Amino acid sequence: MPNIQKLALPMWTSLNINSVQSAFSKWQNLQTLIIHPFISMTVREVSSVEFQAIGENCRNLTTIKFTTMLSKDLANIIVCNFPSLERVSFRCNYACIEASIALIIGLPNLKIFNLSHCIFTENTGTGRSCIIGMRPRDELVQAGTKKLVRFMVCCSDCTICQDVWKHANNPNCYGLEFRYVKEERWKTDEIKELEL
Repeated sequence: MPNIQKLALPMWTSLNINSVQSAFSKWQNLQTLIIHPFISMTVREVSSVEFQAIGENCRNLTTIKFTTMLSKDLANIIVCNFPSLERVSFRCNYACIEASIALIIGLPNLKIFNLSHCIFTENTGTGRSCIIGMRPRDELVQAGTKKLVRFMVCCSDCTICQDVWKHANNPNCYGLEFRYVKEERWKTDEIKELEL
């Protein structure tokens, strides 16, 4: 299938770099990529070499969705390897405020950024992050609305956000039920190109 334009890629473990380079070298017409689900994976397990291989081969890639936490490390990897991105989605995930701003500033062609139903975090200066809630800081909203055509975050009465927040704050059901919320909703998106 050398001419595919849209790919949903489940990543249960780290990928073999030779497989990534071989596959993506044949998918030069790829425009939309959904990487799911990164369950039990951290950004340290996601090799920047893998993303470099995708970025070097898929110059037409303009739309991408991750179903993992948006951290500063991941934001740096995205900015370095996917400068042509126009649409990015991290819906229903944890999103670092600083990382979100880094994507807005660092991706020159970014037009649409979806952070709907996200739990926002910020760095504390000690190398750790703290949860600030379902509403982003004003500086993120200002950066997004100033530069982008569409910047999507939720209003306070969003029922999906209330559900996500309820599961995130309940340690007894977090692992199973929050994962269920993400699993059920990963195929939908406010960005039309990312609907499955």
